[in-house]
Amino acid sequence: MHGGLTNNISSVILFDGLYADIEKYSYWLNNYNGKFFNIYTQNGGTKAQSENLMSCLSAWGTDYKLLEVDQFSVNDLNNHRIVFIKSELDHNEVIHTQNQFQKFLEASNKNIHYLK
Repeated sequence: MHGGLTNNISSVILFDGLYADIEKYSYWLNNYNGKFFNIYTQNGGTKAQSENLMSCLSAWGTDYKLLEVDQFSVNDLNNHRIVFIKSELDHNEVIHTQNQFQKFLEASNKNIHYLK
């Protein structure tokens, strides 16, 4: 909001990290065309804020996808600009245990080349 680089942000990826400032995320979602991925856990402390943001998006008529599975694919992420994932994993597991980080990167920007 203050750094002057907002136009350069093509994706936002939150790993159980939506603790506050949903108005800033809402502004970005409604004014820019980037991808937004938010994975949250039952006990990680971000569930209420994630559900609040989804409620706001619904009220504004903004489309998003809620996945309630941990076994999601890159295609699941590619098919929607805004994706929330309700995870059964623990807070420290959501970034790596099922290659989540790699999937988010692959779905974030098609111009990035990855080493496998």
